[in-house]
Amino acid sequence: MKNVELTVEDLPPAQIPVGGAHPTKAPIDPAAPRHIPQTLLAHLTPGRAWSKAELCAALHLTPAEWAWAIRELKEPGKVVQTGERRGARYRLA
Repeated sequence: MKNVELTVEDLPPAQIPVGGAHPTKAPIDPAAPRHIPQTLLAHLTPGRAWSKAELCAALHLTPAEWAWAIRELKEPGKVVQTGERRGARYRLA
């Protein structure tokens, strides 16, 4: 028997997780390590812009950890985003 990967879109309505939760859009865990934004900030070097993929790979961040950490750094102006979506780059403010 072959292993087949299914996505939420492939599941019948009765098997979709409660609340229609999407696996990559998980709610932020309030117990998430509070050091993640500081680790991300320390990894950014002056004069260089980083992509989300580069930072997530270097720091082993999940999509939920990334979303929370980058929001925590962008709101007070510590990190600046240029571009949108796949073209987005992040640098120190």
